[in-house]
Amino acid sequence: MESNFISFTDPSASGFFPGYWGVNDSGFASSTYVPYPVPEDGGDFAFVNDDAIGDGADETDSWLISDEVLVSGYYPAFLLLDIFFPNPSGPCGPDQAAYADEFKIHVSVDDGETWALVDSTMETGVWYWASYMYNLTQHIDDATSFKIAFQYHDCGGEWGYGVAIDNIAIKEGDDFTWITVSPYSGTLDEMGGINDSANIVVGVYGPYNGFSAADEVIVASGELEITVQVGVGAQVSIEEPGIPLQFALHQNYPNPFNPETMIRFDISDKTDVSISVYNILGEKVTTLLKGSLETGTYHVQWNGVSDQGKTLPSGMYFYELKSPLFHSVKKLVLVK
Repeated sequence: MESNFISFTDPSASGFFPGYWGVNDSGFASSTYVPYPVPEDGGDFAFVNDDAIGDGADETDSWLISDEVLVSGYYPAFLLLDIFFPNPSGPCGPDQAAYADEFKIHVSVDDGETWALVDSTMETGVWYWASYMYNLTQHIDDATSFKIAFQYHDCGGEWGYGVAIDNIAIKEGDDFTWITVSPYSGTLDEMGGINDSANIVVGVYGPYNGFSAADEVIVASGELEITVQVGVGAQVSIEEPGIPLQFALHQNYPNPFNPETMIRFDISDKTDVSISVYNILGEKVTTLLKGSLETGTYHVQWNGVSDQGKTLPSGMYFYELKSPLFHSVKKLVLVK
């Protein structure tokens, strides 16, 4: 995978005022009630310490915006970073607790005119760093450049904790990139109970021919390992023998379907191919395949799950095959 490290600007910084975001080590960043832990690799990191800023009527709403990131526009782009965000009081809202705060990740493909929300649900607990990976495919589609923004706010003036980020990188995938897990590295309480849980989010963005439709996540502590089987939302296979003479996208079967359906398509010449599913509003809900395929007849299996791993509601959807040589769209119906 290709890695692209990027630089950021705090738009609130001007004149003699450094803005909300700072860059320094754990000793400098920490305050009385928010001790920022030392990252695994040590050194400086970017942070907002809302505890140090203090309580008051003025809210903290701090953005850190990247330079333009250039990618190929074809292979999936991933955002990787380490996050420290304790968030012990939960998110903002009408019933928010005291000291609530939020951290959000955004992406823009129009130079910051509009921003799409990538995630606002992460939290690392008190007091740990965790490593996150986000597949940006559904947000940037085939764009060849984009910007990333990190936003921290304290729910309109709460006395919040803050956030820190480190080791930020953009990596571009390849034909073998097919699953992401976030967080892919983190910490649990050493003396936790039997009913403790670790929340991980699995995102599936197009398995490729030759891969299984299942993988596993390993939760490890010293010599103890727990293996968790992960089922993914799509599987691609090739049908032999026979060489199709023309491109074709066939009707899925069964249709209507529950819980799974098969989409068959023919590739008559080697080409780049993507297969995506859209809801009736024209919003992309999942990318089943994105890669270069040889001549052949293929099947994509889908179980009605979105790119975020959520089960989609009943209704009509559209699936699209797109390549430089062929384009076709058909309807399918999911029933529960």
